[in-house]
Formats: sequence, C-alpha cells, structure tokens
Amino acid sequence: MHDKRVWEIFKQNTDMDDIVLTLLLRDPRSAVRQDIAGIIFALCGMSPSQKQSSKASPKELGLSEKLETTTGIDIVGTLWKSLTSLIPRSIEFPRTAQQFFEVALVVFQTVGSLSPEDLVFGDYLKQWGNVLLCHRSHEFVGREPMDCIVLGFAHLLKKCMELSQPKSIIADTR
Repeated sequence: MHDKRVWEIFKQNTDMDDIVLTLLLRDPRSAVRQDIAGIIFALCGMSPSQKQSSKASPKELGLSEKLETTTGIDIVGTLWKSLTSLIPRSIEFPRTAQQFFEVALVVFQTVGSLSPEDLVFGDYLKQWGNVLLCHRSHEFVGREPMDCIVLGFAHLLKKCMELSQPKSIIADTR
C-alpha cells in the first residue's frame, strides 16, 4: 500500500476482523486461502518456504520494503489485532484453519521482531493454552491424523515462549 491515505480510509471503513475471518477461515477454497497467506507473507518479508523457519526473524530474513514504511507497519499491526481476536474462534473451522495459523505465526513473529513491547505474552500463553485445552480434535476419514488446530496453537505457543525469553516473561497459568 503506497498511499497512507488510502490505507487509513480502508481501515476506517472496513471490518478487518470480518475480512480476515472470511478470507482465511470461512472460505472453503484452499487456493484462495493460500494466495491470501502468500500476500501477507510477502508483506512481512517472508517467502512461503521461510514461514516454517522457527528461529529466523523478519529482521534476519530481510524486512520487506513495505514494512519500512509506517503504513506497512500499521497494516501488520492491524492484521495482528484482527488475528488475535479471531484466534479463539479458529477452533470453529478445523478444516480451513491451516493457512490462518500459518499467517498468525508469521505476523506474530513479525510484530515480535518489530515492536515486542506491543505484545502481551503472558495473556497470549494463558488464552491460547486454555483454548487448546478445550479443543476437541476432529478426525477426517481418509486423512492423516494431523489436527491443524492443535498444530497451529502449538506453533503459536512455542513462538510466544521464544519471543518472551528476552523479556523473562512468566506466564500466570492458573
């Protein structure tokens, strides 16, 4: 997004949560979800092959030029806000949640690298852990027994612990 004014108008006149929900969770077409995820990975400065790297940060990978602008940073921050509000609802979409969690992980890693002070690691650990513990796994006939919800939460919780290490965050798990 090259024009900050366009982004501001878009942000004010749209429900970002609904857009993310529709494009990354509700849409039954895997190809659409993958394309949307690819656009977000590019914004965050990661290629799809780099998204699985748990140790590399966007700074180490080379920030996208789009993130060097205040608009790019605002887009990622706005995405993170929407993603965090939708993470608990992701369990409603076990068949389509894979790309949602891949995007959440990359955006979380990006925000954690750019402005870790904006993240509430203890709250994330508690909320995501509770949602994961309440999740009932669904088996699909003819598929491997991988549960995208469990895998997604496991990756997010691991990344949360990694990002919180320098801050010595202790999660209240009671």
